[in-house]
Amino acid sequence: MSATNKSIFITGANGYIAKHIIKQALANGYSVVGTVRSAEKGEALAKLVNSDKFSYEVVEGVDHKGAYDQPLKNHPEVSVLLHTASPVNYYATDPLNETILPAINGVKELFDSIKANAAQIEKVVLTTSVMAIAKIVNFQIIGVNHTEADWSPITIEEGKTDGALAYAASKKFEEQAAWKYVEVEKRNFTLTTVAPTFAVGPQAYDEDASAPASTSGMIAGLLSLTPSGYVYPFAGNFVDVRDVAKAHILGFELDDAQGKRLIAGGENFNFHKTIEVIQKHFPDYKGKLPAVDSTQMPPETPFINNKKTNDTLGFEFIDIESSIIDQLNQFFSAGK
Repeated sequence: MSATNKSIFITGANGYIAKHIIKQALANGYSVVGTVRSAEKGEALAKLVNSDKFSYEVVEGVDHKGAYDQPLKNHPEVSVLLHTASPVNYYATDPLNETILPAINGVKELFDSIKANAAQIEKVVLTTSVMAIAKIVNFQIIGVNHTEADWSPITIEEGKTDGALAYAASKKFEEQAAWKYVEVEKRNFTLTTVAPTFAVGPQAYDEDASAPASTSGMIAGLLSLTPSGYVYPFAGNFVDVRDVAKAHILGFELDDAQGKRLIAGGENFNFHKTIEVIQKHFPDYKGKLPAVDSTQMPPETPFINNKKTNDTLGFEFIDIESSIIDQLNQFFSAGK
């Protein structure tokens, strides 16, 4: 798909991944319409993006009936939609109604709105998560060699007992609802889903650097450890957020990506390795963080097997050491 005169519509435009998608799409020549929760947030984002090819629409609730009707009617030029918006509240007091059902109902409402108001939209890309593919306990992937064909065993009953479990359930059942919709309903668009693993790396815009996003914030959080501090033995598959964004764009650009589940996964990594990277490349932290030896960690297992995705996308992912260095360079620069 040529970017010439092409416009994309992206929900949840203020998100960590979404901002990278916006930045890359604009750089590739696309015009972008993003949804935000308020005009104040929209103006702040427009100032940050600083492009006459970016505009925004206010959508206050992702699952409100008809929430996307007018925003889509306002943009008949849009031919691609990326749905990155998703309710996230790990401390929800009512996980079912605050997280799980809004995600499921939100994707249905969005697809109904596309069908009724935006027949020109040809391709839809949905941001899902590795949590929809594998069982996750304390944010760690359980099991090995998970592929694009796998589904997490989590149930809605399990999800509604806990805020973090609710997010995992919401991603699984939102994605399943999306696939069921395109299977059952007569619609004018193809669907591709992108499931990132543990996304790290810099913010899309330096102005955001001092407020690291959810997953990448855990990397910056290691800087506050002391020499006697405890290093949580977290290990998983890490991926650079810039590659996640690139996967979304190729998800609608490539004909071979249509109708597929894609896993945006990079390489196995852990917090011990991360601290070693910090101490190697940022000498000020030598001796200030716990002494670690990543070779003493349990043998790494191949959590993810996303060969099919890599064959489809056809690009080499950024190595995670570079991701961490870029993220922290940006973070430290913001503090000066």
